[in-house]
Amino acid sequence: SFVTMSLVAAGHHESPVVKEAVRFLQDSVRPDGSWPIDTNLATWTTTLSLNALNEDLPGEAVEPIVSWLLDQQYQEVHPYTNADPGGWAWTDLSGGVPDADDTPGAILVLSQLKSRVDSITQKRIDSAISSANIWLLSLQNRDGGWPTFCRGWGKLPFDRSSPDITAHVLRALMETQPESKRQIARGFRFLDRQQRPDGAWLPLWFGNQFAKEDENPVYGTSRVLLAYAVEHEETNSTERKTRMRKGCEFLSSIQNENGGWGGAKDVVSSVEETALAVDALIACKSDPEAIQRGLNWLIHQVEEGKISEASPIGFYFAKLWYYEKLYPLSFATSALRNALKLVL
Repeated sequence: SFVTMSLVAAGHHESPVVKEAVRFLQDSVRPDGSWPIDTNLATWTTTLSLNALNEDLPGEAVEPIVSWLLDQQYQEVHPYTNADPGGWAWTDLSGGVPDADDTPGAILVLSQLKSRVDSITQKRIDSAISSANIWLLSLQNRDGGWPTFCRGWGKLPFDRSSPDITAHVLRALMETQPESKRQIARGFRFLDRQQRPDGAWLPLWFGNQFAKEDENPVYGTSRVLLAYAVEHEETNSTERKTRMRKGCEFLSSIQNENGGWGGAKDVVSSVEETALAVDALIACKSDPEAIQRGLNWLIHQVEEGKISEASPIGFYFAKLWYYEKLYPLSFATSALRNALKLVL
């Protein structure tokens, strides 16, 4: 819309580009008269859903979805960010930009599904993951963390290291390239420094409108704890165990009376944030009582038909908020599925 208005103001209202843009805007309007910020998060929501389903993805869906995901990997230098090949963007449309959140999401999915495809596709997966890891390693900032799009000075939003993105990258590297010990260690040292005194971590691209300063420490802490849980299992580091415990204690301390979680203390419970917190506590094997209360809240939402009610936790700069219909479903599926493993 901004580009369209600018072109019209510059006297190009008859341009075919403007007419196509207006058609796109007309086609994108929602039934309630509003417009979404993004119309397509296909790659991001696909990897979230697949990582939630894990081995429960039906067999007949594996080959098509793996092929589709492999085709989304960038094979050439990106014209906007000048990013090298190897990354994935959030969308399969041409306006996407490879980033350090969607790329580890794709890596984890492909690694998980590799054993379920033929040998030729397995080789494609190996090549794709290798290329993606090279790209991610080249993106690591000097402070040890990972930015969204561009390696930089750590000052601008797009090149500033982020705890949630760094944790996502570390999970992918620990899964598929554990030999990158130095880079992984630097990433965890960045996360160590970013942990707040209360045990929480803050994300970059997610927030909560009802929390102080629009922050969402539940999202950030939950995503970082998943990386600490993996690292603790592999190294049994005392320091990481302590930080993981502090993060879990933070989540437990701000659980709402009804058993759910909002984005921060005393914020109304949502499916997304409750599922994220439960998933993290399960991964860290922490606070069974809090886990059970959170599960009870989620199960109640399922029984009441509210499990798909999305909350606007997605946050872009300039106070642009969005909700995504698949967030509550994918996050809840992951939490409930992992909880089921505890009793089977």
